[in-house]
Amino acid sequence: MRVAVIGKRDAALGFSLAGVRDSFRVTTQNQAEAAFLTCTGDPTIGIILIDTGTSSLLAELIQKVRRAHRLFPVILTIPGGEHDNAGIVQDTKRGLTECMLKE
Repeated sequence: MRVAVIGKRDAALGFSLAGVRDSFRVTTQNQAEAAFLTCTGDPTIGIILIDTGTSSLLAELIQKVRRAHRLFPVILTIPGGEHDNAGIVQDTKRGLTECMLKE
């Protein structure tokens, strides 16, 4: 089974550098849907990683696949995209504050 990544530039590039060959860099909903349908139609792809920004564009398609109760591919949402930036900054600030208070 292969792993595929669908997402913005950072997610696609990062996983490509880590050795994931099926990496789809998408910027529009049409590109995201085409990549998702390609991945779900390929029986050799067992895991699809989708960044949160892109997964919001694919919500309906993801739900259709999950409702079909298919075992594969497993679809996982990973941090990334425009929607996560604020959360990452807040988590980093909180972590740094907690470390400084412990000292």
